[in-house]
Amino acid sequence: VDIEEEDDLSAPPLSVTIVVKCFTAIMMWAQLMQALVLNKSLAALTYSVAELFADVTRNLVVIALILVSISAGLTSLQEPYFTSFGDSSVLLVKLVLGLGGPPVGDVMQPLGFTIVVVYVVITEIGLLSILIAQLALSYENLSEHKIGYARMNKAYVCVEGESILPSFYRQRFYDQCAFDKPLPFDNGDLGPAGGIQVLEAAYIRATSKYVPDRILRAVGEASKSDPWPKVEKGQNAEN
Repeated sequence: VDIEEEDDLSAPPLSVTIVVKCFTAIMMWAQLMQALVLNKSLAALTYSVAELFADVTRNLVVIALILVSISAGLTSLQEPYFTSFGDSSVLLVKLVLGLGGPPVGDVMQPLGFTIVVVYVVITEIGLLSILIAQLALSYENLSEHKIGYARMNKAYVCVEGESILPSFYRQRFYDQCAFDKPLPFDNGDLGPAGGIQVLEAAYIRATSKYVPDRILRAVGEASKSDPWPKVEKGQNAEN
């Protein structure tokens, strides 16, 4: 009678090459998130996720310190399933995340079981609840200014991408922008340099929400010897 061999479902042993390939694949595909800045809503979302991830990281640092201290204590007690520091850490993580594990409560001493209960209460009820409330508050604050955060994130990605370009290409693009030339406000009225001019559409002035410019500008050179321009009738002198 032929007996079929069972499939070997055990994972292959980890090596440095496998670990490097794993992180390389993750980081390579994660870089595609930089393309989300082309969309204003997605740019705001990615920036919000990055800010929330910073809050999660700070909270996880505190949880990790508590995990190390509890693992060291249980290992020193030589409780069942807690014979080494690595086994203790992995088992405590499984207990918090609900990934299953051996019935530690049936074989542990009262002191060790009390330490495990205190760890679970502090981590799940305390720190994780605080983290959820903190993330909700942070997202509420970020959502109020999502358009500004989207533009800021887009500018950050553009500057970061510009830094890897060759210097001659950046210099050529800078020269094409003509930042050294003053921007005209009107015919014969030159403004400051160092910007890019965007013309306003004519239909905007016909809308009811249009607010006229409150700054009265006078063309010509700004010389101290020139007299102040006369204010025409119908113009508000306070402006």
